[in-house]
Amino acid sequence: MHQSVLNRARLDKFTLVLDLPIALKRTADPILETLPNANTIQFTCFGSPTPSIEVPSIDTPFGGQTLKVSSHSRPAYRPLRLSFKVDNGYKNWWILWRWMDLFNQSLKSTSEITSVVLNGSKPVHPVTDYLTTFTTFAAEEYNRNIMSFVYYGARIVSLSEISYSHQDANEITCQAMFDFNQFNAKLLSDIDHC
Repeated sequence: MHQSVLNRARLDKFTLVLDLPIALKRTADPILETLPNANTIQFTCFGSPTPSIEVPSIDTPFGGQTLKVSSHSRPAYRPLRLSFKVDNGYKNWWILWRWMDLFNQSLKSTSEITSVVLNGSKPVHPVTDYLTTFTTFAAEEYNRNIMSFVYYGARIVSLSEISYSHQDANEITCQAMFDFNQFNAKLLSDIDHC
């Protein structure tokens, strides 16, 4: 594989594009209302933008020995942990916090989430309204996206502390952890033939 001399270590090789959950879009929020596009947010992320993927084997006795055959199934994915730079207005952190707060409201210690159907109609607040799809894009040395990693049925499960020191010139970073149900990867371009 060919590598450019410009391919140096950087933190911003990945971009997270998050479709805002329906439940978050329907809440009145002064920060969300100031966004140019209230349907998606985008920010740089780093760390490990892909999950561990497994299709385990099953031990099968055969002819006095044991054969390892595919289980043809995937165990549940482990939560995905992404690190990101907090923007100077804390908007990206705020949106993730508001999303997590829908699952257990900080001031009430309750949640409006239910999947109960009332009078045969649609659920009042179905769980799916709180889930979303998000994509992380991997960029090559010229900042062209070459891979996409798509997470379906995702929800935020944790948001780390904000750690900052005035003695350190680095930007503020934070971590978010997401659960998701399905995952897909797609090669967008072949950098050896571009």
